[in-house]
Amino acid sequence: MISKTNIALIALLFSSFGVFAQTTIELKVKQSIGSKAKLSRFVGKEIEVVDSCRSNEDGVYKFTLTKNANQGLYRMVVGKQSSFDFIVANEPEIKFETVVFAVEDSLKVLVSKENKVFVEYSKLKRSSEQHLWMLGSLQNYYTPEQPFAEQLRNEKQRVEFEFSQKSQELSRIDTSLFVLNYINLDTRPFVVGATSECSYKALMAKDWWNGVNLNDDRLLNTPLLIKNVWDYLENSICDDIYDKEQQDSIFALQIDYLLKMQMSERIRSQIVGSLCRGFIDTDYFGVLNYLLNNGGEAASILRSDNEFMARFVLEKNLAVGNKSYDFKVKPISGKQFKLSADKSKYKLVVFWSIWCPHCVEMMPSMISIYNDYKANGFEIVAISIDEEVDQWKKFVADKQFPWINMQINADYDNPIIIKYNVDETPKMFLVDKNLKIVSRPSSAEQLRLKLKKLL
Repeated sequence: MISKTNIALIALLFSSFGVFAQTTIELKVKQSIGSKAKLSRFVGKEIEVVDSCRSNEDGVYKFTLTKNANQGLYRMVVGKQSSFDFIVANEPEIKFETVVFAVEDSLKVLVSKENKVFVEYSKLKRSSEQHLWMLGSLQNYYTPEQPFAEQLRNEKQRVEFEFSQKSQELSRIDTSLFVLNYINLDTRPFVVGATSECSYKALMAKDWWNGVNLNDDRLLNTPLLIKNVWDYLENSICDDIYDKEQQDSIFALQIDYLLKMQMSERIRSQIVGSLCRGFIDTDYFGVLNYLLNNGGEAASILRSDNEFMARFVLEKNLAVGNKSYDFKVKPISGKQFKLSADKSKYKLVVFWSIWCPHCVEMMPSMISIYNDYKANGFEIVAISIDEEVDQWKKFVADKQFPWINMQINADYDNPIIIKYNVDETPKMFLVDKNLKIVSRPSSAEQLRLKLKKLL
């Protein structure tokens, strides 16, 4: 005999995989003009059309979902532009009513506990966002020191606090509702006690997943989950404080914290897969190494990519702490240059080209960094891999680059290209006077942060 407890567990198992009784969805549109309505479902951030129909003579659109239909977030589009989102989760009947000229604003939920909460939350969120946008627009006209700017900051905090409090109240209405998990995932922690932007981000990241049930696979049928993973990582980093290596380490720690949380295997697989795809073309090798070792089967995205694995092996020899390759090259002016012969405390070896848009933007911005740290023992060795030598010389002359400028051919048998694995531009290595690699910055800002700590 099956106990009541086992029956409840079986029901929960089926609901998490999207198996539930047939669901009918009705939308009555007052003053309907007979436009077609389209029903779509979210699969992550993608939207798939499920069905479409025209209203009956009473202005009612009716859809039927089979018992195997996904649970999660759906979208109803009426006519060409009017639409609203709603929740499908373990309810046999969902009914709405609205007016054709204001479908979303006039929306009323006639039948559905899930959507009564969802619609109330959606209206609360829109109202708060509009208020915050208005306050943000006003802040642009005042300097932070002005008295009215302080009033605007206080009002902004009040709106954020009120939204947080009302959202929490909604999320406690009935813990059996899926929409409450959706709300917890959609709302950001309300932070108090932060003394700086960086501490604010740290406190927010710490509480980011509070109240979120990552065992609920229905979250995958919303655009929120994977977006939240990347927002969570972004809020872990202070770009004006952490250098490249610190960022790499913090990203790996935050991913480790996330993946050690209780979650379903489907959600874990989706998260790891997204992280692998997002980091595969970056030089955050600490993160990539973590994913390879701890990502499980989902990390096969990395292991099965032969080009990535070859690059990953080559880059191990170029990790911080290893010795860089010494070389001799004739610069644009002066005698032959040997990297080890330069006795600067720190040298930036940067490979770049004039056909690389990021390089053309970045290289001039490094002039101020060079001028700030040159007297403290800093040098830049800029190595162009351009074939258009005359254009390169003209660009260097026009921009008046004050450091050591040289050009090499980007041949596959060139030992410099091979030893530094120059597979992209810009590519930078900050080395000390013994040619030990101390940093692998990806931007001028990361270089400045590292030099600030070293010099």
